[in-house]
Amino acid sequence: MTDFGKPLAKNQLQTKAVAETPVVPKSRLRLGTIVECRLELAKIYRQAKTRRLKLEDATRLAFILTSIANMIRNSEIEERIEALEKLR
Repeated sequence: MTDFGKPLAKNQLQTKAVAETPVVPKSRLRLGTIVECRLELAKIYRQAKTRRLKLEDATRLAFILTSIANMIRNSEIEERIEALEKLR
C-alpha cells in the first residue's frame, strides 16, 4: 500500500523521497584557553548587539563562558603553585 491508500503494482518499488539536507562541516569550538573564551564571548556580544541572538540566551552563554575562563585561570594558578612548591 502507498501512503495514499492505493495498492502498488507488483513490480513497483515503494520509495520515499528524502529531502536532502546540506551538510555543513562544523568547526570544533575551542575553549581551552582564556583567549579562546574571550574570542567566543566577543562573538556572542556581537550577535546579541545585532539582535541575531536573544539577549537572554547571550546572557546565559556569557555566564557559562566566564565560568569556563575562571576554571582555566584557576587551574593554571594551581599548576604554578604546585611547580613552585616542588622547587622548595
